[in-house]
Amino acid sequence: MNFFIKHKKNIIFILTSYFVVYFIYRFNFDLIKNLKFNLTIFEIILIVLFKILSLILISFRWSLVSSFFNFNLNFLNCFKQITFGQFFSIFIPSSIAIDYFKIKGLMKLNLKTDLPVAAGVDFFDRIIGVSSFVILNSFFVIIFFINNFSVFYIMLFFFLTLISISFFIFFITKLLNSSKKIALNKKNKLKINYKNISIIIFLGLTSHFMDLMSLLFVSNSIFDFPIINQLSMISASQFSLLFSITPSSIGISENFFQLIFNFFQNNSSSINAFNIPLVIRIVNYILLSILTIIMLFIFKSKYYK
Repeated sequence: MNFFIKHKKNIIFILTSYFVVYFIYRFNFDLIKNLKFNLTIFEIILIVLFKILSLILISFRWSLVSSFFNFNLNFLNCFKQITFGQFFSIFIPSSIAIDYFKIKGLMKLNLKTDLPVAAGVDFFDRIIGVSSFVILNSFFVIIFFINNFSVFYIMLFFFLTLISISFFIFFITKLLNSSKKIALNKKNKLKINYKNISIIIFLGLTSHFMDLMSLLFVSNSIFDFPIINQLSMISASQFSLLFSITPSSIGISENFFQLIFNFFQNNSSSINAFNIPLVIRIVNYILLSILTIIMLFIFKSKYYK
């Protein structure tokens, strides 16, 4: 009873999120009922590979970020934390599950690390992830509007994008190196430099690009739009993931896709984009469940040390 009283706000939030999911899916029941799984086996395998590659890149980024702050986290442990976090995010709203496993894993494998420090490293990794997400998706959204411009303006946009990313990396590097906490720990020789920040930004951009490719496969199997237009609409719809008021934004993403595709195509009577993220969600949920079971067996095995 004390547990429920202590965590009543969190419990209310989780229950409310499930009610939101229920009403969203009930309202869109006809769209779900008419779901057409038109993917071939080859396309499903590619989607699975894209998701696994995305998990690998995110895990590698988390491992590098930890090492930059002189913490010990090998790749397999990072992969376990990310996989478990994404699996439990199926049931829990917001990114709290991923943050929990990352912070807990960092503290467990680095015994003298306290909670604020571990949370700070996780927060930095989260900033890199969100920033990469915003940069990549904003890029493809803008491409939609300048696609018919002259080559000069398109090249100018690419150049300005590269300059902006470079400036962002420079800003992050300077900010970290000038912070009081980092300055007090310079004797630890933290690996915060332009090259290392560039690497983790690149990993963040690439992992999110893998997710876009998965969604593009499904979209392209449903619609006959130009690829660049589909990619732009998918990128605009992906911003729904920033509003995680339901577990893994379930229902929210589907409705965003429906609204964005209708808005860009200006033909709400014939466009059904609701099923694009729904199909990917089904594949990802099955994959994450399998990977979670595999990781549990690996880490419980007496042969793993």
